Amino acid sequence: MEDALRESERRNQVIVSAIPDLLCRLDRAGKYLEFRPAHEWDPILPPSQMVGKTLDEVVPELAPMLKEAIAEALDSGGIVIREYTLMREGQLRAEEARCIPAGPNEVLALVRDITERKQVEQERSRRAADLAMLNQIGAALSASLDLQTVLDQALVLSQEALRLNVGAIYLVDEERGLLRRVAFRGTPEGDERTLWLPMDQGPAGECVTTRRPATLRIREHLDEPWVQRLHQQGIVGGVAVPLISRGQVIGVLSVASREEREFPPHEIDLLAAIGAQVGPNIHNGMLYAELQAAHEQAGAFSAKLDETLELERANLSRELHDQLGQSLTAIKLGLQMTRGKLGKEQAQLSEALQRHIHLVDETISRVRYLAAGLRAPALDELGLPAVLRELAVNFERMSSIPTRFWSSGPETRLSSEAGLALYRIAQESLTNVARHARASQVNLQLLYSPTHVRLVIQDNGVSFDAKATLSRAVQDGHLGLVGISERARLLGGTLDIESEPGLGTSVVIDIPITA
Repeated sequence: MEDALRESERRNQVIVSAIPDLLCRLDRAGKYLEFRPAHEWDPILPPSQMVGKTLDEVVPELAPMLKEAIAEALDSGGIVIREYTLMREGQLRAEEARCIPAGPNEVLALVRDITERKQVEQERSRRAADLAMLNQIGAALSASLDLQTVLDQALVLSQEALRLNVGAIYLVDEERGLLRRVAFRGTPEGDERTLWLPMDQGPAGECVTTRRPATLRIREHLDEPWVQRLHQQGIVGGVAVPLISRGQVIGVLSVASREEREFPPHEIDLLAAIGAQVGPNIHNGMLYAELQAAHEQAGAFSAKLDETLELERANLSRELHDQLGQSLTAIKLGLQMTRGKLGKEQAQLSEALQRHIHLVDETISRVRYLAAGLRAPALDELGLPAVLRELAVNFERMSSIPTRFWSSGPETRLSSEAGLALYRIAQESLTNVARHARASQVNLQLLYSPTHVRLVIQDNGVSFDAKATLSRAVQDGHLGLVGISERARLLGGTLDIESEPGLGTSVVIDIPITA
């Protein structure tokens, strides 16, 4: 029996010795009853001196927490775990203490160094936070194509990610061979010296040259003039990353600190990852800005063209009315006088002259209709509903197609440009109906709402593929549709053409009241 007990004790000692953790027995008051140091670090005191000592004597800053854990383990009968940090061998270490009841008033405590585990957990948590930050930045940057909005958002989010309040974004100006500041926070707005930077100087220039992040410690470069300016602003260090899109460096994102601090590798990597997202978004913003500028130029050109066309229409209208109209009237009078001189025996010739007089009358009416259509309507005096009603009446008289006009909603006075554009759209649409639709009924509607005005031109004629016709309008010579679409776009409105077999065609234009 004694041999068996000794063998069992030996095996237990082997098992205990294999455990790398610090092992000790403590009573409820926190006094060490037994102590075996861990394999990996030196004990605070030799094991022989630890027995009889108390937690208050050995680790006074941790004693209250550890004694509370001992009491909880003894009272509950279960294992109680506590985590804490302390200085060991000159380093801050993280440890875990497990208190296991070993008798009525004793616990067995296993103390394990968990520093590496905590570091792994912190690294995992940091990477998750960085990924969440990158996702947030990506979503924020994708929400807008406006270049300045993208620049400002990129700078704010970058500074928040590194908890800094100084930063700037520079874009490459190929023509000048310089970096141009396009966004900044925490730097003097009026400092012209920081609006442009050489592309071969400082961290920003290094980023352009090497396509890699670059850091700066102000105190190491105080002899350089450009560093002295930063030093005067209280900046002590910073980091810059290149902004790359489609394989080209298009700019630099830089952040700086007015307090002494390190820029650890993971922060530089995070800023570089942000820069990798920012570059393409800035490039898209630049392309969008160019497109907007092109649209504005096209709009200005189109407006100028419309103005020129209105002048030409007015001139042509006067020519038709004053010159051609008067000439036709003179021809008609001459024919009437000639017919009056004919005798009864010349009845056939008289009838032929009458037919020609009737043809001249029709031509005069047509010329007057064309002249009226070319003139800008009296929108300021009559208002849009009145001139559209007159347009419908004249169209019905000239085309013999029944045409109905009505308006609804309280009339809102539009700008002269918007009113004239809607009139020309209606005019062009009715011309298309007369030429192509073979319709027997046309409806012209003007609908006012508090924010928009809608113009609808509807006929019951033959249908067509509106989308396909619009897409090839220029090639096929349907410039009227192109003009209608462009006028609607310039007014900030929309054009919708619906055409179905048996139902005819509806042209719907919506424009904002402010147009």
